[in-house]
Amino acid sequence: MTWAGSDYIRGLHAAVAQAYGMRCWLCGLPINPRYKHPHPQCFTADHVVARRDGGSDAISNLRPAHLQCNLRRGARSPHSVRTAARHPSVSDVF
Repeated sequence: MTWAGSDYIRGLHAAVAQAYGMRCWLCGLPINPRYKHPHPQCFTADHVVARRDGGSDAISNLRPAHLQCNLRRGARSPHSVRTAARHPSVSDVF
């Protein structure tokens, strides 16, 4: 079984959704629970402090995020991703 499809991950996702709701903490838009991995708008649990930086899988360190928002963030701060999501680039406007 893949990591994304494991019972452990499904349990984490359910706990994060219960604790924080179904709105992406990075872009602020709702997450549709019908979208499944690997759909870009599916639910993921994003680590506030990355595991590589010592963050854990504790619910207090996880937040709901769209897959594409989570991937776009990478190792950057959540603020930089939120700002980019709310402010389109010049190429998006013209």
